[in-house]
Amino acid sequence: MAGSKAARGIRSNVKTFKLKSNVSGMAQNRAETFLRPDQAVDILNMHATEEGSWSADNAGYTKINDGGTAYESGAAVDGLAVFEDSSGDKHLFMAINGKLKEVNTSTGVATDIDASAGYTVGNQVDFEAMYDVLYTVDGTINPRKWDGASAGNAAGWPVTGPFNNPKYLTKHNWRLVFLAPEEDETTFVVSDFEDPESFTFASASTDAYIGHIDGRIKGARSMHIPASNEEQTIIFSEKSTFVLTGSSAVLSDSDGFKVIKMNGNYGAINNRCIVEVGNDILALNIFGITSYSSTTQSGTIQPSAINSDRVKDVIASMNLNAKEQCWGIHLPNRREVWWFLPTGANTQCNAAIVYKYPSPGSQDEIPKWSRRLDAGSKFKMAHGALLDRTFYVGSYSGVVGSMFTASTYDGTGIPWKYEYPFWDVGNEKQNKRYLNGEAHFKVRSDQNFTFQYQWKGGGCNDQGSQSYPIETTVAGAEYGSATFGTDYFGQSEEVKVPYDIFGDGLRVKHTLSGTTADSGPEFLGLTPVLELGNISQHWL
Repeated sequence: MAGSKAARGIRSNVKTFKLKSNVSGMAQNRAETFLRPDQAVDILNMHATEEGSWSADNAGYTKINDGGTAYESGAAVDGLAVFEDSSGDKHLFMAINGKLKEVNTSTGVATDIDASAGYTVGNQVDFEAMYDVLYTVDGTINPRKWDGASAGNAAGWPVTGPFNNPKYLTKHNWRLVFLAPEEDETTFVVSDFEDPESFTFASASTDAYIGHIDGRIKGARSMHIPASNEEQTIIFSEKSTFVLTGSSAVLSDSDGFKVIKMNGNYGAINNRCIVEVGNDILALNIFGITSYSSTTQSGTIQPSAINSDRVKDVIASMNLNAKEQCWGIHLPNRREVWWFLPTGANTQCNAAIVYKYPSPGSQDEIPKWSRRLDAGSKFKMAHGALLDRTFYVGSYSGVVGSMFTASTYDGTGIPWKYEYPFWDVGNEKQNKRYLNGEAHFKVRSDQNFTFQYQWKGGGCNDQGSQSYPIETTVAGAEYGSATFGTDYFGQSEEVKVPYDIFGDGLRVKHTLSGTTADSGPEFLGLTPVLELGNISQHWL
């Protein structure tokens, strides 16, 4: 007994704790020391589940191209859009190699819709539908249209001015708005009332209108303002925001067109980076992501930043020389908004920021942030479109993929990572050591994950890394004595993987990572057991 803890007057302070149920995704600040254990420093290529875990399963895509070959050899997808015709049928359209094609999502066959469109290869094509007609522009040609039967030039161009070759499209009070024409990218042209191909320019209230902003136009979106029961159009330059109000070309009318500068700090990179989310508009700019939801509530535009510091770190890595490649999309069935951007020296989008917003009416849920990264040049995506509930992506190599249908990027494994912050486990001034720990997963195929740890302050400041396999059998998955059945997403069917961690210190950090195979793991969290002592003496 002489060597026992009781005889020596030292009693261990053992604490079991759980690092589970991450509630906010990537943390909202950069100070790792002060982050909560339910936040993460980084979440890579994993999506938030409704149960609160993070999963790399079905985080990839499968290509739908007929025969698996590019739709146009050597050509990038320069635009994707969904168009619903007068009969209610929905079409997936693709701009590629100067042409407009329709992609049959069942067979993967692409058919020419407008082989003579004449888009400049490599330019981004913008789409807008009005009165069962799809209009397209790219900044180098006069607008084209497809009416469900045939394609051709939109009437009325070039517009008096002369203004031709607009770059962006939107709608405003039953009119079509053409923005940033080639001659003067500070200009926009509003069509006649209920006639998107007529530009009269006289004195009647239904006539067309030409307006200007102080800066080069980068995009526009219309919003309905419940506070005033008006439709307003937000026009973006790169660093400013303007609003177009009114519906009459007679400026002296009470509802005459007016352009008002509302903000001189935040804008948008381009029209594809402006995303509608219910009554809100979210825009990616070179500083971050801004929300315009206050517009619908108060009737005035008061943009507010919604991104965290860590998201801004990703945006700060953007290649500004290739920022026109950026684009975004809203996936309402997943409650997610994705923005794609080129980082580092890349001239093509190779990364994405993912914003998952709370369920409507939820009182407790908060937004979650994560990010995506390319693997093997298989996730460099130029455009995307949502057809019903399916998210289609178009690549720089002429491939169209169906997202969330595989755990690889067209057969290439996806690197995933979940990185915790340094944490003092609620005992800021006490040294602590691990007795043991378990990582909790749900899997359906063989997986390997790497566990990394690092201590800071007070102790040995050790760090280490080790790989752990999870092997599956016909009956289920096994690791040591931990098993679960074939219904792998049941609540009790976790794989508990013991891991080793050595050393001691005041704060400890954990990082788990791996690469997906035929499927990806779902990570639920960690349950370590710590022993605490005083700052000068500790005991195992």
